[in-house]
Amino acid sequence: MPEKLLVAGGVAAGLSAASAAKRLKKDMEVIVFEKSEWISYGACSIPYFVSDIIKKPEDLVVIPPEKFEKERDIRIKLLHEVVEIDPEARTLKVKNLREDKDLVYSYDYLVIGTGALATRPPIPGSHLEKIFTLRTLTDGIAIKNTIHEESPSRAVIVGGGYIGLEMAEAFHERGLQVTIIEMLDHILGTMDDEICQEVEAELDHHGVKLYKSTTVKSFEGSNGKVSK
Repeated sequence: MPEKLLVAGGVAAGLSAASAAKRLKKDMEVIVFEKSEWISYGACSIPYFVSDIIKKPEDLVVIPPEKFEKERDIRIKLLHEVVEIDPEARTLKVKNLREDKDLVYSYDYLVIGTGALATRPPIPGSHLEKIFTLRTLTDGIAIKNTIHEESPSRAVIVGGGYIGLEMAEAFHERGLQVTIIEMLDHILGTMDDEICQEVEAELDHHGVKLYKSTTVKSFEGSNGKVSK
């Protein structure tokens, strides 16, 4: 029996590990589980997808599932979420989200490549609808669909780091009035002051409002949706 590698997570880390394993041991059975519908996509380009410079989510996918299976002999299980690991029995419990069915897979080797999670700060009202985080392509699709379906006129971004500024550009491209709220006295994390000043001047030039040294106290809304 060939050895079996199971991989939880189908973006950069998980698929790199799966591909490396097949190069080292061509007869190894490799299965990748991804709880979303998307694998192997360029996450850094999601703001450009939201801005509509990139039109379709498929355009962010580097290698589609069929190519992994046909050319690399790596099985891809989309909409399969790893929900439990039993290291003693060397098994994974996996939920098939499409069929709402629990499955159990045995393994010889296991890689967890699920990445980080976007955090929602413990601010009152953060559970309201239309408050988004941006970490995955699924997140980007939800934001883009909301812009397309509801035609909002304003967007508030909590956090003036790299992703926040990329999203400010994306929302501006879509014609929204943009406000950035940053709790520190500067944007862009550890970037030098002179660079931050250049970026702030560019934000001001494009009509983006920036509030530094400012914290969000609460989110408020009606009918379950945020409004202010």
